[in-house]
Amino acid sequence: MIARLFNVPAHDEDTNAMGTSTIGSSEAIMLGVLAMKKRWQNKRKAEGKPYDKPNIVMNSAVQVCWEKAARYFDVDEKVCRYNAAYLQVAQVNKIS
Repeated sequence: MIARLFNVPAHDEDTNAMGTSTIGSSEAIMLGVLAMKKRWQNKRKAEGKPYDKPNIVMNSAVQVCWEKAARYFDVDEKVCRYNAAYLQVAQVNKIS
């Protein structure tokens, strides 16, 4: 159905159209986290390194979907807490 939506030449026997489509950002985030996990695992495997403990670094103010995705796909969450004082210092240093 998606292939027809995007005018993929489905009549060609050599065409194997596959894919997915999302409506909202939550679905896109879920697919993105899963894709990042698989890409990371494949890279680590190729390098001969452990690939059983992926993690994601995120700000404490992220959309809840990021946290859900990490939990659903067994990705360790590394949360950076928001600190207003640090933000002010960073902005002053950027200006000077």
